[in-house]
Amino acid sequence: MEAIVISGHVLSDSGKGKISKSQGGAALTPENLLKSYPADAIRYWTASARLGNDVAFSDNQLKIGQRLITKLWNAFRFIKEHIQGTSFDHLPEQFGTVNEWILHTASEHFQLYRRHLDAQEFGLALDPIEKFFWKDFVIII
Repeated sequence: MEAIVISGHVLSDSGKGKISKSQGGAALTPENLLKSYPADAIRYWTASARLGNDVAFSDNQLKIGQRLITKLWNAFRFIKEHIQGTSFDHLPEQFGTVNEWILHTASEHFQLYRRHLDAQEFGLALDPIEKFFWKDFVIII
């Protein structure tokens, strides 16, 4: 199956009109944004828009995305340091209460994420991942 996803326009931060070069929006080209933010922060901001709806440009949303990316990277580095040399060939029968809870919670959030992603609702898909990371995962590491 092939699908077409139609996004809305990017509006000025006041939300009054779409950003275009003729309206003085040349500073917000992808090239210029990449000078200030990593690509993943820009992807985060664009994914936060509802499918087919216009979205206001938000420097704050870009900063939130950048913060999330930094935290994810730091969490990865922390975990990587603690599992190096670990063999996952022979897993225990019981993981313990906390580990079973986090695995169950992750599974629930990722099922919701997948449902929204399959429907190409990227902003809705982002929500369960963020909630899992900030409200569940971060508290146990």
